[in-house]
Amino acid sequence: MRRSSKEDDTADEAASSPLNVPPSDQLPLDDVISKLGLGVWTLMYFALATLIPMSMLVNLLVAEFTAAEVEFECDVRPALQSVSSSSPDTRTSEATTADAFLQDHAHSHASLSKECYNITSTNMSAPSYTPCTSFIYSNETFSSTITTEFDLVCSREWQRSLFQMLFTLGCLCGAPVGGVLADKFGRQRAMWYGCVVMVVLTVLITAVPNLAIVFLSRFLLGFFTDIVFIASITIGMEVCPSKYRHVFGTVESLPYAVMLPLLAGIAFLCRDWRPVQLWASLPLFIATCIASPLVLDESPRWLVSQGRLKEAQAAVLRAGRINRSSEHLPPDLYDVLSKTHKEQLRQSSADSSGSLKSHLMSLVETSEMRRLTLVLTVLWFFEGTLYISLPLSATTHKSPFLYLALLGLLEVPGTLVVTPLGGRYGRKKVGFMCAVLTAAIMLALAALKAVHFQVEWVVMALAVFAYITLVGVSQMTLLLTAELFPTTVRSLGSSVGFFMNNLGYCVPPLMEMLLPEEQPELMLLVYGVMSFVSACLLLALPETNNLPLYETVAQLVQARRMRHSNKLSDHTDSIEP
Repeated sequence: MRRSSKEDDTADEAASSPLNVPPSDQLPLDDVISKLGLGVWTLMYFALATLIPMSMLVNLLVAEFTAAEVEFECDVRPALQSVSSSSPDTRTSEATTADAFLQDHAHSHASLSKECYNITSTNMSAPSYTPCTSFIYSNETFSSTITTEFDLVCSREWQRSLFQMLFTLGCLCGAPVGGVLADKFGRQRAMWYGCVVMVVLTVLITAVPNLAIVFLSRFLLGFFTDIVFIASITIGMEVCPSKYRHVFGTVESLPYAVMLPLLAGIAFLCRDWRPVQLWASLPLFIATCIASPLVLDESPRWLVSQGRLKEAQAAVLRAGRINRSSEHLPPDLYDVLSKTHKEQLRQSSADSSGSLKSHLMSLVETSEMRRLTLVLTVLWFFEGTLYISLPLSATTHKSPFLYLALLGLLEVPGTLVVTPLGGRYGRKKVGFMCAVLTAAIMLALAALKAVHFQVEWVVMALAVFAYITLVGVSQMTLLLTAELFPTTVRSLGSSVGFFMNNLGYCVPPLMEMLLPEEQPELMLLVYGVMSFVSACLLLALPETNNLPLYETVAQLVQARRMRHSNKLSDHTDSIEP
């Protein structure tokens, strides 16, 4: 296939570069980061990569408790009081007759219910009714929810679902912005200001008794959550020594496992939605303190890419002091950083302005980057759809609280097993096996649903095991994304992936609306196909285990083309007589 002129320019530029480093060798800046070791300075970034996903999970699932579906009935007292001429026995008789009418004629008046309407006349030929204006709610499970406080029932029930969707929609809009802000203004700054705004929005949600403000704050909370999340993952990967990157994958994934049962515990102890929201947001409050510029340094990789070499040197020296590894740093640190920056400039594409347009174009400018971007974005879309599908199916089980608790508790051993396997056997192999297992389980669940299999513990066990394997797919996809995209476009590439991930979150509710309710196996069949395609896509990606991070797109293109040329050369040698 004929390459475009821009591809040829990039290839020629890469070929003329003095950097001819095999992917297994340490690049200068990667070597400096590795010499810092794993100390307190590095662990602060690991802590943020733990706390911020915890906050994200809280807001993604807290609506199950704060905007829960609550049993209710129409408060008939205002209607009965209006019949002032009636005796108490007559009013009681009218209320009883109305209830009996709705129960007996529900088939012919399906749009009516005694929870939502007052029946003022039980004449079968011309029944009359008025919508309820007040309701009596059951406080057996929750003492207060958004549902009960704002009467989100009957004709307003759709607003309860909207409350859940607004956070996801905010994440969807924030994902593409997050990468741009992190690349332009810095990872630490995007994370710090984003956390501050999230704290303000959380307080607004719990303090302002206005539903419109609550909805707006919920949307903006999702918007800034993805900005902060992208920055935290990017900066954490950039300051992590290469031999500890599989550990970082564990750290980033464990919050999902820990926070799910904790959230259920908080909701069990605190039955009021406001305290639940505030207590569950504690990880966000802690993350805001750690992300402060008084505590956290900017990513040295990003500073070098921006030519801010003195700041990068200061950040590395401070990291060395805190990690007690200063003696391992090169004495000519500034020269090493300067050399790295010059190499980045030399290997930049023809449009080296560093503008958003040039960064976006670099994601699709060469065949190597086009393939990488396409595969990862589709993977993220499927991962988002599959990952959220299992928690959202909790109501299909007899004990949804037990089901959700099991998902969280069993994700911990799943994470601790799968991530080290990725460090030992490689990201793509482990991700492939997890995706294949997920596909097999989803198809098995579809078959059980099709034959109306009723043994609850078997279905629940299969669903929980599918969730564990999905955790493995998610971890490997996250690591591959952060390790494959070069530093100059890492945040932008990650934001594109997270955008598709959030888009995938919208698929399960949409499928529930479109697919026939009496055939639930169809959804599971679709999920099985998605899992199998994900396995094939993982095989199409290059392995990154224990390899250095690329600093520029040109470095990646050069390495991929050299590897391809070496394979062709080896193949030619093998067929020669």
